Amino acid sequence: MSPLPERPITILIAALGGEGGGVLADWIITAATARDYPVQSTSIPGVAQRTGATTYYVEIFPAKSADLGGRLPVMTLTPAPSYVDGMVASTYEGAGVRVITGSLPPRSALFAGKIST
Repeated sequence: MSPLPERPITILIAALGGEGGGVLADWIITAATARDYPVQSTSIPGVAQRTGATTYYVEIFPAKSADLGGRLPVMTLTPAPSYVDGMVASTYEGAGVRVITGSLPPRSALFAGKIST
């Protein structure tokens, strides 16, 4: 039996209201579950329900449930600084804030878009 991974793969989805962050998080969860990977997620609403930013956080344990021998991985549902493996942001500014505050370490994958003006 190979050693188990130390921690889950973490993905932070920083989306403004109505941009589909919840749909993307649900898609990731469905894909992980279909492939037998333990997964969990949470959402953190912004300041105002309709105008605030919502952050979605997904954790996927990179070992198949069948290979865990009935054990369950410990996952936190808390995006800790320097432990985010990938981030999806709807704007460059939103991504920049995460980089400046240290939430997104240099080894992380970053996917950012630009809102047209």
